[in-house]
Amino acid sequence: MASIPVDYWKIILGLGIIITVLSLVSIPTLYENISGDNIPNRPQKEPPIEYQWDTAITRILIAVISSAISIYAYNKIRTT
Repeated sequence: MASIPVDYWKIILGLGIIITVLSLVSIPTLYENISGDNIPNRPQKEPPIEYQWDTAITRILIAVISSAISIYAYNKIRTT
């Protein structure tokens, strides 16, 4: 089996870190206004807000998988 050059592992490590960070940073922004007409209610009444748990779980899974790939790439860089 041919050995993969270290430069490729560095690229994979960088992409994995970027994907992990972006996935985790985007989690707090998953609130959705579900008022029905997409017009915010008056200041005395706050609009009904719902958190998008299905999207949050998906992004957490993406972050975990990309972290695992990054750790694997880091170990490959260290051993070669």
